[in-house]
Amino acid sequence: MNDVRIRTFEDATRVGAYELSRRWADSVGKVGRTADGEIQELATMAALAHWLTRWLPTQTHRAALAGADRVTIAAALGVTVEEAAARWSEWARGQRDLYEATGRDGKTPIGISAGECAQVAAVLGIPGRRP
Repeated sequence: MNDVRIRTFEDATRVGAYELSRRWADSVGKVGRTADGEIQELATMAALAHWLTRWLPTQTHRAALAGADRVTIAAALGVTVEEAAARWSEWARGQRDLYEATGRDGKTPIGISAGECAQVAAVLGIPGRRP
């Protein structure tokens, strides 16, 4: 995939997050690049920011399930405990809806179960309500 030329955000998202991170790590701090090189880095950074922003609630969920507390999670995110809970809650609503919609008729559901959702909600300090 290294031969793919990145000129736009769309180009960068087609490369995939892991390849983008490798490319970005290899290019950080290079001086004397052309406008094309700078545009490539800009598109790469924008796509990485997009991917990472989408994945933060998933990682918040995983950290809570692994035993991290709300203060540590918020500190890792660089936000308040309330903001960490709000970000996760928005994501979790969609995951719960997905679980309920896909788990019908004996099918294996995609998303998060009510029990798992309640477990993380309790860690984040929002028990007793559906996120």
